[in-house]
Amino acid sequence: MRLPLLSACALLTGLLGACTKREAPGAGAAVTIPPPPSSGAAPSVVADPPADARPFAAKAHACPLKADAGAVTVRAVDFCACSALSHHGTMRNCRAELHEYEQLGAPHDTLLTRVIDVAYGDLDGDGREEAAVAVQEVVHYARSGTHHESGRVEIFGVVGGAVTRLATLGVGPPIAIEVAGGFVTALVEDGDKRCAVRASLTGRGEPALRELSRRCADAAP
Repeated sequence: MRLPLLSACALLTGLLGACTKREAPGAGAAVTIPPPPSSGAAPSVVADPPADARPFAAKAHACPLKADAGAVTVRAVDFCACSALSHHGTMRNCRAELHEYEQLGAPHDTLLTRVIDVAYGDLDGDGREEAAVAVQEVVHYARSGTHHESGRVEIFGVVGGAVTRLATLGVGPPIAIEVAGGFVTALVEDGDKRCAVRASLTGRGEPALRELSRRCADAAP
C-alpha cells in the first residue's frame, strides 16, 4: 500500500534529511530539446539502443508521448502508458495485468505491474534531465493463496533524440522516489520497515544504476 505523498516525504526526510518536490506520473512541462525531424508519423519515443546501453531489451515505440508534448524529453513521456515497463501486458493507467488460468473461470494466478512514482533530475552531469521511474511487481498465486512483491527503479534519458532506457536496479517494493543532487532515492518496503535506498547512475558508454546506501526505520503502525 502506497503512503500518502506527505507521509512518504516525511519518512524520507527522517531517513536522509531532505525531501524535494516532484511531479506525479503523467504531469509536467517539457524542457526544450529539439525533436527529431518530423516524418508525418507519430514520433518514436523509446528507441532500441545498443545492448550495452540497457540491462535488458526495451520494447521499441512502447512509451507514448503525452498529448500536449512539444518536444521529445523524458518529461514528455507518458510512463503510465509505457508498456516497455511491463514484461506481461499493456500498461494502462499506470498498471498492467496478466491472469493465468489452468481452467477458464477457475482461480488463477495474477501478475501485476504498477508505475508507483516518477521523478526527474540530472543524474549523469550532462545538464539534461533523466527520469527515474519506480515500478512495483506483484505475483499472486491462487493455489497457495500467497503473493510476492518486488520492485525496481528504471532510468530513462534522451539519447540521439529519442527517450531510451539507460539502467535499472532492483530495490524492493517502492512507495515513492526522489531525485536530488545527482542521486536517486527510492522509499521502499522491507518487511516491517521502510527503507531509503540511494543510488547513482555511473558510466557513460555502459551506464549502470548502483546502490550506494540503504537506511531503514520501523514502519509506523
